[in-house]
This record gives sequence, C-alpha cells and structure tokens, in this order.
Amino acid sequence: MSLYWSETAITQTASICITSTPALFDALEQMGCNIHTTLPASKSVSKAQKHYDSCLEQLEAAAPMSLERATEFQQIIENTIQASSQLADAIEIANNETPSKIEFTDSSGVSRTLNRKAGAYILEWTDTERSSNRGDRETITDHVSHNFSSQLIDTSEKTQTKRNSDEERAMKAIESRDGKLREQLTKAIAIREKWQTIEDSKRVENLRQERASEIETRGSKMGYKCKRVVNNKEEIVISMRRRV
Repeated sequence: MSLYWSETAITQTASICITSTPALFDALEQMGCNIHTTLPASKSVSKAQKHYDSCLEQLEAAAPMSLERATEFQQIIENTIQASSQLADAIEIANNETPSKIEFTDSSGVSRTLNRKAGAYILEWTDTERSSNRGDRETITDHVSHNFSSQLIDTSEKTQTKRNSDEERAMKAIESRDGKLREQLTKAIAIREKWQTIEDSKRVENLRQERASEIETRGSKMGYKCKRVVNNKEEIVISMRRRV
C-alpha cells in the first residue's frame, strides 16, 4: 500500500489586551517591526506637545516691562494654559485610539496583522497537522510565530507599564505647571493693570499739559503774559496779565 499524507491547517491565536495602543506600537517597534498602520491621535499628541513647549519658551523669554509687553505676557500665559489643556486632551484621545487592525512586517520580513476583537488584538498564524493512510500523525508547528506572539505579549506588558509611568509623571508635571501658570496669570493681570494705570495717568497728564500750553499760546497772542502759578496732578492755575 502506497504511503500518502493529508494535511489540515490549524489556526492558532494569541490575544494581546488593549490597554494602550501606543504602548503596543512601542512594543512592536522595540521588536524591530515595520508598522504600516498609523495612529493619527498619537501624531496629534506630538503636535500638541510641540505647541505647548513653544508656549513655555515664549513665556520664559517674556518680560512685562511696559503696557504692551505686559499685555503680551498675559496673552502668552493664557495661550500656554490653553496649550496645556489641549495637550492633556490629545493624550487622553490617543490612549483611547484603537484601529480595527494593525498591519506590520516583523523583523524576519513576515507580514502580520493584529485584528481588534472583544477588547483585545488577536494575532493569528497556522500550524499544520499531517496524517497518513497508515495512521501516522504529526504536527508541524510554526515556532517562529509562537515565539513572536509570546515575545509580543511580554514586551507589550513592559511598554504599557513604562508608558503609564511616563504619562503619570508627565500629567503631574502639566498639572503642577498649570497651577503655577494660573498664579502667574493673576500676577500678569495685576502687572498689566498697573501699567495701564501708569499709561492712563500719562495720557491724562499729557492732555492737561497740552490744554495748558494751548491756553498760554492763545493768551500770548492776545497780549497777555502767562505764568503757571500752580502746576501739579490736581490742577494747573495760569496767571495772565496784560503786557505793559
């Protein structure tokens, strides 16, 4: 009796819990994978972080030494507070971003796909079971895929722990900075109001002096000798005498 074999494909799966898709991407990158799926929300975090950092740099360089600069200083603080809020929102959205599938090529050049299902990403591969007409059985195991899935589960758990720790520190830093920013904003408003008062006083004083000079000019043209006998913040008194 001739020997012949029949083969049956057996689908194997590994489940990777979705706690943070960006952390899973970190794990894949650490394992040398080339990821083909993008995470738009994560890119938004990078953009929001750059904007926030830019606002902080502007704030550090600001000096409220005039009304104009004090107004700019207040605006920069308000912009920084807004940028901080936008960054926190972007991080939250990114953590909840879960594409339906993640396509990538592993370090061995094998194309793979993680499919989202029931709160996890599922990796599938195929083992082969062979049986002969003489009753022999054997299983051809895809050891590469088995090892890859085990490594991915372990690495993703580690990257998740690291990302959680990093984000916790980052959020605490943002919250701490926000508290200081709001204190700075209160001070900035007071500084701007002080400069506004100074500028208003200068404007009023300039107007008073202009009006007084105008009266003196008119008096001189009419033949009067003008003299300021009182000239202070409360009043200006001009003595006008006819020239002899």
